Amino acid sequence: MAKLLVVSLITLAVVVGTYTTSVTKQEKNQKIVALEKSKERGKLAWYAEYAKAKGETRISKPAPLVEYVTEVTDINEVMSHYNLLVVQPVERRSYAQGDARIITWNKFKIIEDLSRSRIKQCSDCTIQGIAPAEMLPLQSDEILVPKYGGTITIDGVEITMVETDFPQFDPSKKYVLFLEADASGLWGRIMVGPGGVFTLHDNEKLIPINSREHSLKTIIQQDYDNSFSELKVKVKS
Repeated sequence: MAKLLVVSLITLAVVVGTYTTSVTKQEKNQKIVALEKSKERGKLAWYAEYAKAKGETRISKPAPLVEYVTEVTDINEVMSHYNLLVVQPVERRSYAQGDARIITWNKFKIIEDLSRSRIKQCSDCTIQGIAPAEMLPLQSDEILVPKYGGTITIDGVEITMVETDFPQFDPSKKYVLFLEADASGLWGRIMVGPGGVFTLHDNEKLIPINSREHSLKTIIQQDYDNSFSELKVKVKS
């Protein structure tokens, strides 16, 4: 009799446990469905809540579509509008921008400045916000450059915004950037986007950071054979 009672209790526990799991799973699915229909969908806080509803601690979202300059005719045009810098990343910090975007501020050490003059055309740079105080002051050979994307934590969830064609900068690499500076000269924007970013290798080769076609990439490849040395001679002349 005692053995039968024990078996019955075990069976009951299994049934209750199965029922509880079923109810919990149903509630979880209902919450996920509700979130997918929410008007808040797409906001950073929504992504955090959505990940937690799925039992996850990490989630990614796409970066906003950014319209970069797509057409340039020759290197003279480029150099009349943009600063040309050889840099190496030394620090980066990511922040929420509004309730739906993440922006990463990159601090670069300027290894070489090949600009024909310090160009300050970036009159609307303030749309990307004020440089974060914790990354200031800058040394005379440093500059801040913001870009969309990065990782922040909200309510215990890591949210990563990914700009597919524009990866984050690697501190182990040197880069050649074509950018505009703001009036202070402390920070600038890469108006050409990923088309204006090249890694600089020890053999002086310039390698685009993605495979998408861009007129500036074509100029660098066809006119200078992706050689930084040849580009530098042209720029200095």
